[in-house]
Amino acid sequence: MYSVKLANLMFNCESRDKENNEISCEKWLDQKLGDIPNTNFQAADILYKLGFDAVHVLPLIGPDCAGALQIAAERNDMAGVIHVINMTHDGYKEAKQDYFKADVMDKLRERTLGTYTYPVKTGKETTQIKIRAIGTIEPANRPYELFDGYKRIYNDKIMILSIGIGIQGALPGSALYAGATCEGIGRFIFNADSGIDNAGNMAKKAELCTQSALLALSARYSNAPYPLENIKSILKEFNPKISESTREGLNRVYLARTEAANR
Repeated sequence: MYSVKLANLMFNCESRDKENNEISCEKWLDQKLGDIPNTNFQAADILYKLGFDAVHVLPLIGPDCAGALQIAAERNDMAGVIHVINMTHDGYKEAKQDYFKADVMDKLRERTLGTYTYPVKTGKETTQIKIRAIGTIEPANRPYELFDGYKRIYNDKIMILSIGIGIQGALPGSALYAGATCEGIGRFIFNADSGIDNAGNMAKKAELCTQSALLALSARYSNAPYPLENIKSILKEFNPKISESTREGLNRVYLARTEAANR
């Protein structure tokens, strides 16, 4: 039933793409595959055949589990794999503190860049794969962690896709200010106090997110503080809220940039 629904979704997306032939829509699936290599390969092979350009993987499960998706993407001539490096929920923060060695996050980030080779076994085949991703997931609601990864490891070598806008504590532009390539704003757009918002509000919030993003990027490239009050004013109709930890993280990003500029 699940795969039938996905197939119908992809058919509808592709139909809309054909109707609006001036617009090309890249489709990636936030499925977060996290099984053994052969199972990951089989699942990803189906998903790429359905038409998804990229699929998310949990690289913590092992480099071969991530590499299996690369094999599937290449065989289906699709864009590739997105590594879920750092997540937004409180439990992941605790897991990092309790279970991870100090250098684990750095290794996960470094291995998105194609500098590490690992044997990947799918069925009876074993292939030496240079582990790499087309993008990584980093949290908008922990902007200093995102900034730290960007400055020390990613730079502009890879797309940083950031989530956590809205109910998880970040405002639009938070991740872009910290170094992300783009932000996922789905929950912010769709959510309303009474459930799912109406189409008019969704369109309006999408436009306001664009305005907020431009302000945040302007501040980023001019070494200015995150324009919190301006962005709150833009979003005032929708009761914008930012968590204290996100606010503190944005301030740390600004201070780090200021310190680096003054050296």
